[in-house]
Amino acid sequence: MRPVDADVLIPLIQEDKIEGKILDIVKALGDGLQAETLNQACDRHIKMINGLPTIDAISVVRCKNCRHLEVVNKEPVYAVCEKNNHTFYLWQEDTHKFFCAYGERKDDEHTD
Repeated sequence: MRPVDADVLIPLIQEDKIEGKILDIVKALGDGLQAETLNQACDRHIKMINGLPTIDAISVVRCKNCRHLEVVNKEPVYAVCEKNNHTFYLWQEDTHKFFCAYGERKDDEHTD
């Protein structure tokens, strides 16, 4: 499964429909479809996208990208999370895969 943002996809379809990009593509392929048929197809796809169920998902910040991770790299400790006091040992969890509820992206300007 790959979650996508339908609120971004729908305007792209509408923009292509308005600017005639879809019609240009079909003409280039040699298909005999009419512009009205293409507009109806765009509208049908937008209706279908709007009808899809919304998944309950949240974005996570992996420890490797978290501002709370302090890399120590002194055996046996690889890194320590300053927020939840989790210690990453060299032989345990990989900071590339691990995450927690406290994650804050290093480059996020909106965190305090």
